[in-house]
Amino acid sequence: MHSIYPITALLKRHEWVQAIAALLMLFVVFWQSVQTKHAAQAAKEAAISAKEQAKYSIASERPWMLIEMELVHNGGYPVIACRTVNHGKTPAEIVDTFAKFSMTSLEENLPDEPEHEYKKDRGLPCETPHHPWIAPSKSLDIFKYDTSELDAVVPGQWKAILDGKVHLYFLGYIRYRDTLSTDLHESRFCYRYGYSPDVVLGLHMSGPAGYNEPT
Repeated sequence: MHSIYPITALLKRHEWVQAIAALLMLFVVFWQSVQTKHAAQAAKEAAISAKEQAKYSIASERPWMLIEMELVHNGGYPVIACRTVNHGKTPAEIVDTFAKFSMTSLEENLPDEPEHEYKKDRGLPCETPHHPWIAPSKSLDIFKYDTSELDAVVPGQWKAILDGKVHLYFLGYIRYRDTLSTDLHESRFCYRYGYSPDVVLGLHMSGPAGYNEPT
């Protein structure tokens, strides 16, 4: 005689099958969500890496306009010459240059923010209306200043510098663009003529953080 399952037993068996199928479906959905999340994270990391690599590539190929200061002796009064040199691999379009000199007492310090000092007065005229292009390894003169003019304006200023009573600062910036992006770059400079801590008379890079900084 054949065994016949009661209807209730068949229903319970069907419910178990549905429950197992539902659990399997939940597992599949969970596994897919985890894989999707991992794929999204991997894509994000790849995009960040590609962006950083692009920045590195541009930085390695773009122009870098750095400031060089030269001290040329002219009798008892030196001439301070300032130029910018393209140390990069591609040309730079000069947008604007600015330079000034500032006299301060030994007790005075330059402001922490360079912009405040730049805006105090316009100083030496260094306009570049035609936006010249500077090829790699080439340079552009920014200014030459004959220190004998100090005594012509205020007698005794040069002696005060030599005696270590006042500081003579030369500071400014150059702004330029490259051919690889639309960014505006800026190279700041700040030099002081006078004595260094080890009592060496001459031009010394000076100023708070931010006064000598290329971007």
